[in-house]
Amino acid sequence: MMTPRRRFYFKLTAISLPFIVFFLAEIIFRLVGIGRPPFQDPYILLYSPSSIFKRVSVNGEACLRVRWTQLYSNRNIEIPEKKPAGKIRVFCVGGSASAGWPHPQEHAYTSYLNEALKVTFPNKSFEIYNVSGHAYGSNRVRLVFEELIELEPDLMIIYSGCNEFLEERFYQTPTRLSETVSKIANFFRLSRVYSWTEGKILKKIDPKSALPADRRSKNRKNIQSRVFQRELDLRKNPEQFAKVLEHYEFNIKEMIRLAKEKKVPVLLLTDPSNIKDWKPNVSSHQEGLSSLESWNSLYKEGRRLLFESRYIEALPIWKKAIELDPQYAESHFWLGTCYFQLKEYPEARKAFLQAVYLDYNPFRALSIMNDTLRRLAVETSVTLVDLEQSFSDATHGCPGYDLFLDYVHPTATGNLIIVRNILERLQTQEIFGKSSIPLPENFVPALKTYDEEKDTCVLHSTLFVCGMMHQYEKMIEVAQKLLPLAQETAKEISQDTLDIFPLYLEIQKNEIYDLPVPNKEEILKKIQDFYRKPDYKYYAE
Repeated sequence: MMTPRRRFYFKLTAISLPFIVFFLAEIIFRLVGIGRPPFQDPYILLYSPSSIFKRVSVNGEACLRVRWTQLYSNRNIEIPEKKPAGKIRVFCVGGSASAGWPHPQEHAYTSYLNEALKVTFPNKSFEIYNVSGHAYGSNRVRLVFEELIELEPDLMIIYSGCNEFLEERFYQTPTRLSETVSKIANFFRLSRVYSWTEGKILKKIDPKSALPADRRSKNRKNIQSRVFQRELDLRKNPEQFAKVLEHYEFNIKEMIRLAKEKKVPVLLLTDPSNIKDWKPNVSSHQEGLSSLESWNSLYKEGRRLLFESRYIEALPIWKKAIELDPQYAESHFWLGTCYFQLKEYPEARKAFLQAVYLDYNPFRALSIMNDTLRRLAVETSVTLVDLEQSFSDATHGCPGYDLFLDYVHPTATGNLIIVRNILERLQTQEIFGKSSIPLPENFVPALKTYDEEKDTCVLHSTLFVCGMMHQYEKMIEVAQKLLPLAQETAKEISQDTLDIFPLYLEIQKNEIYDLPVPNKEEILKKIQDFYRKPDYKYYAE
């Protein structure tokens, strides 16, 4: 028979055992490196965060190597844990435009910046690390930023804004109860075991409000949304759209706050994009449009006049179409085209920006977001590098393929503009001390031996993106350059592009002119087959 003392110890052990197991698991998680300190985000939970690094030894020196695939781990970015004496450490964060994709690493803007700093600050020694993420929105950029800020940086450069609508998610409407629950959960997230377990559960029960921290979710579905030209609820739903903008501002503010706590200067870069040559991904008619037939008639007439380069006559047609349906993004794009061809550049820029704003599957930073960066720079006294304005100044206010490979990724020339603007701010703000040495006008690091129009990786990537977002004229142009240089899959996709899409553009033109299209079904079937080929990576099933 169990004595009272033994019964007491038995109950105590039974009660304590779960806590002991939890405590031991917590120790193991921390020793093994599972999880990381909690990532606070009142909008969308990034669950089960772990470090972006793994510890390695490089020539006997303890280093941190970037290990996440979407952070371009293939570039072997290795950062000494202990900052070398006398080194000025700079971290650059953002999305793929910041990373320099699809250029090779030596032609990212950060590589050019490294060379430029050697010229303008010859007595200083720099180490510049580009830890940007492919298709990363600002919440994921902030996740990276929070680790980098602990590594003794002397400057943080933030170039983020074009991926805010990319990842499918849903913003909940907070209630007093949900806010209380969230505060309690944030306390428990101090535990690596809790954070890891929570992620496993939320992955099943709330996949749109909780996303995995170490990788973007539903990448295939995101690609298909562009191939099928689907409207995104994040843009179409006014409440969700407002939350996207709020969340973006919150993330930028948090990065600035963390930097100020560490007394680290920040360069905040506005996010430029191709507004002149990249048509909106998805144009949507306003609900309840009663005059669709009249609008269609104006649309066809406007397109016919554009085909014939009759821009003066086309201008009032597009204005009338916009009066009937001010929401349809493509109408604003063609209006901008008319103004640009007539050299009315301020009006062209206004129309192009409206087309970007009304795109219901947006993949470019909206001007309202760049305005947010300008306001925050003033409110928080951080240094702004207004790339949107600089790219605009270089192109009559309407940057296009002259400075971009596609919709947001700068050409090598565009990357040089970024560098010159950053240097100007570094020197005028004396962030690294005084330097009166200007960057030579003929400064073109490594470009004398590099031609991006013969880089098959750049061409193949550009071809893929143009196909995903239905920019068929550019797609054909790129395929013509790629075909004689490419091998295997790149050659096949180039040839298919040249076999199929000129015919499809001819179909579109014939329909505008109300001409018969006898082989339409055959061409459409070929396009469907094109997007279904697994090797082409569209996977539009």
